[in-house]
Amino acid sequence: MDRYKNPNGNRLIRALTKNGYEIKKYCKGSHVFLIHPENKNSYAVVPNIKKPLKTGTLEGIRKDQLKISKNKFFEILEDS
Repeated sequence: MDRYKNPNGNRLIRALTKNGYEIKKYCKGSHVFLIHPENKNSYAVVPNIKKPLKTGTLEGIRKDQLKISKNKFFEILEDS
């Protein structure tokens, strides 16, 4: 990402849950499925790892799954 050091999966999961997303289930391997209760089209499958996530992985989660702008994504990360 542009403004910050890439967060790890645990930090991203924590940030999303603080912003209304709920952990729906733990997927096969080390992934967590989160969904927003008010907007069922806004979901994320995040690797639950301690290493920083790669930029492409974060962009895919932001654009393809969460469908939010970069600014909104950075706001979510700042709140955590």
